Amino acid sequence: MNNEILNKVGLYLTEKALTAALPEGSSAENTETFDPKDMQALLNRVLTGHSTARMLIATSSEDIARVLLALNATISGYKLTVLCNGVLHDTDALAELEHEEKMLHTADGTEHFPAVQLHSRLYADEQGALLLEDAQDADGCTPLLAKDGGRWGTLLEGRTSEMFAGTAEHSEELSICERAQLCIALADRVMELGLPVPSREQILLLRKDGKLEPLFITQENDAEQPLSELLYEIFTGHRLSEYDSAAEVLVYDAAVTEIPSIFFEDMMYAYASAFYPNRSDGTLTARRVRNTMERIIMNTEEGFYHE
Repeated sequence: MNNEILNKVGLYLTEKALTAALPEGSSAENTETFDPKDMQALLNRVLTGHSTARMLIATSSEDIARVLLALNATISGYKLTVLCNGVLHDTDALAELEHEEKMLHTADGTEHFPAVQLHSRLYADEQGALLLEDAQDADGCTPLLAKDGGRWGTLLEGRTSEMFAGTAEHSEELSICERAQLCIALADRVMELGLPVPSREQILLLRKDGKLEPLFITQENDAEQPLSELLYEIFTGHRLSEYDSAAEVLVYDAAVTEIPSIFFEDMMYAYASAFYPNRSDGTLTARRVRNTMERIIMNTEEGFYHE
């Protein structure tokens, strides 16, 4: 029998005609018997006792077993386990135990269950709150604790109803203005706050009141990439380090895309050595990135660029 359930049973009920010996593996603190002919008395005992202890009911009646298992649909805690003619019916109780084991909570005791997996480390609870597993550095950070009290991850400030594209992994689907807004947030974070450069997969995108709000999720040992490469990837979807010639990719993208030319001016400055072997690559400062992105936003909003 399944000891996972049996060793958590606190009350063992058995028919009077059956042996009252506990099943092997059970550690029930209390044992009682019931008359299978008095169904009302059995139901009263079960309904008054299930809220204080996990119950195991042993019966030889298939009808009684079915009635008891049907009660689980109306019981919010301590689902019933039924032993009928040697068969242990513990599906509901096991599911409840698994739910309890995975339940998370904040320091004030508020519970959050990771009901739906949205991304590799991103979950949502039943109310749509976003839960991030194993995050060492996350904006809107409220620690989430596991059942044993150890840190599981982070409760983020966003909700699934506010999610736009999950992550910036497909940022080329954003408008030009939204990409520029994202790059401004990145420049401020990396250059002014001195925080690590995330990958696109580590940028969650929320939309609140029509405005794009990124959340950055990096961990201590995550590998970094140059900020210029991430900015280029956000705008074009291309990662320059994956190509043999950055110059060829830059020239090609500048010719065939509708991305504003001032963006490529910054990129050619950042990758100057790809065009001029005797020159060093330029450094993209937060001030320079912000200036370029604000110009892109202004010109797009004024109709100079097409979205």
